[in-house]
Amino acid sequence: MRAEQAQKFQLPAPEQFTIPELGGDGVVTVVGLGFGEKMVICRDPRESLRAALLTEAAVRDDEGNPVMDAASWDAFGIAHEVQYIKLLEVVRRLSGFDSVAVKKS
Repeated sequence: MRAEQAQKFQLPAPEQFTIPELGGDGVVTVVGLGFGEKMVICRDPRESLRAALLTEAAVRDDEGNPVMDAASWDAFGIAHEVQYIKLLEVVRRLSGFDSVAVKKS
């Protein structure tokens, strides 16, 4: 087999997600995390912040920067639990945490 024959793999395309509670137009971009990023987050000793660490890494502003740090996302989750869970579902799907959803897309 030659390298040019190898199947090419890509992360899912980023998706726009609207979070009115953030203010402004509330539109953020959710990107899929690669295997290495997922492993670093999953091995982080701060297990209670794991969801917030995922969100920090995957949710970007118009310029591609993280919208908030993990501590701020954790606090957002307390204030807006339903919206945060919906956002986490998108993060998980784009990052391959839900293998069934990934296989369907």
